[in-house]
Amino acid sequence: MPVKSTINGTPANHIATLLLLRDMRGTDLIQSSTADEKRPFLSTLDYLDTLSDLVLAVPACGAAIHRCKPTGLSAKFHHALAISGCADPPQTAVSFILHKLLPQPRETSGSNATDSDKALKLQAYNKTKLSQAGARLFVCLVARSGEGRRRVIADLVFALSSFGQSQPVQNESSSDDDNTDMWAISTWSDLCFGLSSPRSTPSPTGQDSSSKLSFGVLKMLLEAGAPHTLMCAMERINLHNPMSSSVATSVIRPLEILSRSTVYSTVSDMAEKEKSQVTEQCCIRIVLSKFEQFQDPSLLE
Repeated sequence: MPVKSTINGTPANHIATLLLLRDMRGTDLIQSSTADEKRPFLSTLDYLDTLSDLVLAVPACGAAIHRCKPTGLSAKFHHALAISGCADPPQTAVSFILHKLLPQPRETSGSNATDSDKALKLQAYNKTKLSQAGARLFVCLVARSGEGRRRVIADLVFALSSFGQSQPVQNESSSDDDNTDMWAISTWSDLCFGLSSPRSTPSPTGQDSSSKLSFGVLKMLLEAGAPHTLMCAMERINLHNPMSSSVATSVIRPLEILSRSTVYSTVSDMAEKEKSQVTEQCCIRIVLSKFEQFQDPSLLE
């Protein structure tokens, strides 16, 4: 017997919520098996790509993603922080993608042609594509200025700030929790860099020009305290881990952009301009209120 479904708010909100819930249900298949008979017709990767396209085409879908909080579902949707030893993040759809889908380990097996190695390589490939699709969704959410952009940056900075909630441990042997932390640091730092410089291209100097930077995003990152959280993430890097060099590079790239003098001066000018606009609007409101009082006959008696 078919199940009757009701529209959850607006059509954009209903479609975005359905795609997100199916997105969360499909994550277990990527972790467990890659057999063709167990694959759904639409995978989690397809749902993320569809959501990204909808966010760019219909701005209301971006707001629906931020409003989605699957608290009434089963316990498997309760996601813990990707960092060991820290408190749980907000139970929202954006936080789920940030902590569960983005920090995917992307190790590949050796060059042997055995069936088990092929399965591991295929699983690693699926995880890489899943992480890239999640990052693309975040880029689409940040593409338009507004409250949606501020929420994504706030969640990203909160995730990076979790590295400062526990003391770093330098273990000579790499554990699963340590590898998870390293992948989280690398992925979130790369996302921070991608949002700061969305038009980045390889250059001989290794630095992007100011024309390729998104100063609106940089202003929000600086206001949210992103440089401090990146330093906390760098302190959490285990130097005994084989990934330490590449992870440190991922952290330094956005930190270099945020510490530029040109970025600081441009962001300061933007803040001053916004402050002057707010002051001007307040003066206009005061003048209008005085004018309305002057026009009121009851006040003249």
